[in-house]
Amino acid sequence: MRRLTRVTRDGGSGSRGAAAGDDLTLKITHVEMDAAVSNGEAIPLALSGGWLTHCRDAWWVQSEIGWLRITDEAITADIDHVAARLAEVAEDTGSATPAHGAEL
Repeated sequence: MRRLTRVTRDGGSGSRGAAAGDDLTLKITHVEMDAAVSNGEAIPLALSGGWLTHCRDAWWVQSEIGWLRITDEAITADIDHVAARLAEVAEDTGSATPAHGAEL
């Protein structure tokens, strides 16, 4: 299992494998997220919107410098709600979509 790079609020970094819920884990690299998606640890919100992904109990947004953890609780609650709705629609229609409902 790959470890996430830890980026501290002062810009320092390390790789102690901190959990996404740790306040110090604010950014992961594109390589790390690609590996997490490949081995099933990360799931995009939607097949057409891979820029927003759920990984290790947090939502991440893609940027030029890597993946940034969304820390605002109201925004993450909204995204959780959208993910649940997408999972419901996928279940009702039998369409292929990432299975967020069981993981959130």
